[in-house]
Formats: sequence, structure tokens, C-alpha cells
Amino acid sequence: MTTADHSIEEKSLLYLVFARVMYGETDFLINLVEEYNEGLAGLDESLLNVLHQVGTTPEEELAFQYDNLFFIPGSHYVPPFAGTFIYPDNQEGEEAFLQKLAALYEREGFMGYAEKKYLRHDHIGHLLMFLHFLLMKRENTGLNEKEKIDSTMKDLLEDVLGPAFGEFERRVSEQLKKGFYLDVIRQMHQFIDCEHQMSMKE
Repeated sequence: MTTADHSIEEKSLLYLVFARVMYGETDFLINLVEEYNEGLAGLDESLLNVLHQVGTTPEEELAFQYDNLFFIPGSHYVPPFAGTFIYPDNQEGEEAFLQKLAALYEREGFMGYAEKKYLRHDHIGHLLMFLHFLLMKRENTGLNEKEKIDSTMKDLLEDVLGPAFGEFERRVSEQLKKGFYLDVIRQMHQFIDCEHQMSMKE
């Protein structure tokens, strides 16, 4: 998947979709695919094929995959937290990272949303939703504010999602041989890698 040709609106939509995936909100995805075909038309075909899986996979199987991967600690659990992969076996580093994210969310006006989810600030769903939030915010600001938002997004991609997501996907791939969450997380990784590489060129 390449993101170079995507509009800001398409990128924003992708961050929103991927955040909902990481929250396990499959109803949102099913409704999106059923009702928003025109808005999805510009997206990568392989991603569209993966998103259509959510409507053809039994709801019980989707819930089982999600719970065992990201919700219930056990033999198949993969922590959906960026800090786990950036600061392995470093609790102090993770705590400092969480505090830094809290300050960033507060500064940008995202904290109210994050707190409603009752999840750690470094939950991958939060980070993706925050990038969606920043792109939406960027649409209604002046040039100076746009530059600040671009800098914040660049830092998140280079320092957080870029370093964390490869190991996250590897761990998911160890737990699943096939299925919606394996396929969609691979698509997410491709998208994040493209965004990361583009941010380094700017």
C-alpha cells in the first residue's frame, strides 16, 4: 500500500478505520463498508478486500480473535501498547512515555476522548485516532498551526508508531496464521511504514 497519492481526507479516513480496528469496533467497519462505498473507492484494492472480510467473517470469530489477541492476557495475547515495544523490560521508560503522551493529548485537546476509552495512552488505537484527530484539526487552522501539527505527526510516526509497529505485527503473526486481524494489521503496517518514510523525506 502506498499513501503518496492519498488526499488528506483519505489518510484521515484510514487512520480512523485503523483506530476502530484496534478498538475492536467491527460494527463501525461493517457499516462503513456497506454505506460508504464511494468514499472508499480511492483506497488500495488489497485494503478494500481486507475490509470486506469483516462483513463475511462470523461476528463470534471476530470477537474471539480480538479478545484473545488484544484484550484477555493469555498465551495468544499481544499487548496493543506502543510503549511495550519501544521500552521492553523498562517500566520507568514506559511510565515516562505515558506521561509525555498525556501532556501531548492535553495540549492538543485530545485528552477528553482518550480518557473516555479507559485505556492506556499508548494504546495503538489511541495513537491512530490521535493522528486522525490531528489531520481533522489541521484542516481548520492557519499555516503556523499546520506546521506545528505536521511536526507532531512526524514525531509520532518516527518515534512511536514507526519503531513499535514492526514488532507488534511480528507478534500478531506468531499468534495467527490467517484471519481478519492478521490481514488488516499487515495492511496497517504497510500504511504506517509509508507514512513514516514520507515524513522522513519532508
